[in-house]
Amino acid sequence: MERLPKKIHFTTGGFFEGYGGYTLTFTAKGAKLIYEHSHQEGGSLPQILTVEEAVLLKERFITIHTERWNTEYFDPDILDGEQWELTVRYTDGTKMEHSGNNAYPENWNELLDFFGVRTTTED
Repeated sequence: MERLPKKIHFTTGGFFEGYGGYTLTFTAKGAKLIYEHSHQEGGSLPQILTVEEAVLLKERFITIHTERWNTEYFDPDILDGEQWELTVRYTDGTKMEHSGNNAYPENWNELLDFFGVRTTTED
């Protein structure tokens, strides 16, 4: 049985700008994406995705290969900045957790692109 992502939860942010959180849940009927931010009450309305859209997203996420990421990334030279967490639950019951403090995996920008996150350094 192929191990596929079932639920993906990603948060990123810092003290001053707050934290944004994305939860993407795959179901037999498609998928549901919810975005919440620590500086907003209630969060956004769920975005409902069709089965076809969900399959494409799942395939795209798999190409990021987060299963190869370290459990933790840490830059001891930066005291304040950005923290992040990624939790992926798979269809076989496996749960993988990754986190970072001002340090990132090599293909970090692919994950940001996947969730449509714009960084403060972008124009």
